[in-house]
Amino acid sequence: MLLLVRIFTKNILEQLHPYIKGYQFDIIHEDGGVVVINKPPAILTHHTKISEDDYCVQDLLTEQLKIPVLPIHRLDRATTGILIFAKDSETAERINQVFREKKVEKTYWAIVRGYLEPTGMIDKPLFSETKNIYQEALSHWKVLGQCEMPWEVSRYPTARYSILELKPETGRHHQLRKHMAKLRHPIIGDRRHGDVKHNNFWRDKFQMNRMWLHAGKIEIPLGESTMKFEAQIPKDFLDMLATLGLESPQ
Repeated sequence: MLLLVRIFTKNILEQLHPYIKGYQFDIIHEDGGVVVINKPPAILTHHTKISEDDYCVQDLLTEQLKIPVLPIHRLDRATTGILIFAKDSETAERINQVFREKKVEKTYWAIVRGYLEPTGMIDKPLFSETKNIYQEALSHWKVLGQCEMPWEVSRYPTARYSILELKPETGRHHQLRKHMAKLRHPIIGDRRHGDVKHNNFWRDKFQMNRMWLHAGKIEIPLGESTMKFEAQIPKDFLDMLATLGLESPQ
């Protein structure tokens, strides 16, 4: 199974760029202390103890910039969008402190199964496998658009989907993915927490095997100023919204 995952990941990255070692990330912002990129899908933020990936964003970005970079936060392999790296340990610590104080505001956009109330929140605790405890977790959602498609998935003759704005107040592992699954409105393409039948339908119909979750905006207060960044939604995400007859959040 691990070999298949590695082969799949490498194939996706080779589709992004024919020469993976020369892949150039889309840089949103760069200054003396930080660099912010728009992360593509199917690549880890950094290496982990259990990953066997040959590539990660941290390595390739270090190669691109010709200087070492430190991840400030992380995005799941399948998630696209804003990813921030520091160029030195002092900057990393200063920004990480703001994350620890839960002062960072993050905005994601996701395509999910079904219809939800226009706005809402979920505060279900989530289990941490590394710490072996349940941790408090709070997420907010806002419905930006809904559609019903003439697609027979499972036992229903039509399929309903929503485009959501999601704002996590806490930063638990897979928080938005787990919370949407607990609400029974999983993110489309989420292979671990999602709906297998809908995921397979989208894969077969559109030849796309990716998760529809994008980290679109982030605001980080630093003293008297605030760092604000926005990452453009990938073209395939925009094309999918157009197919569903839904407007882009941007």
